[in-house]
Amino acid sequence: MLVLETAYTRGEEWLEQLMAYLEANYRFLQAAVDQHLPQLRVIRPEAMFLIWIDCRALGLDAAGLQRLFYDEAGLYLEEGSKYGPEGEGFVRLNIGCPRSVLETALERMRLVIGKSSNVP
Repeated sequence: MLVLETAYTRGEEWLEQLMAYLEANYRFLQAAVDQHLPQLRVIRPEAMFLIWIDCRALGLDAAGLQRLFYDEAGLYLEEGSKYGPEGEGFVRLNIGCPRSVLETALERMRLVIGKSSNVP
């Protein structure tokens, strides 16, 4: 109970800092995709830190996206197909992480998308 009470009564500054950090990571992600990964489209979240990325322009099914991102890039992105047919061609990326981790993930994505002969 003490932890819960403390979070509600003294956590506002921490929450504001967290929200600012997540917003900065989102803007960094969006800028990186716009500049280096034009085949992808970032969906602005309404809440949280799990960002939907539209990968349909890559022309890959769920298995192809898994091979590209998990097997080739070494990234575990949540498959949109897990949420039904509407999620096909999408992945979710967690931006609730240090910026350096996000930078590494985006660089790995850029490298595998750039070298893949199946990707436009």
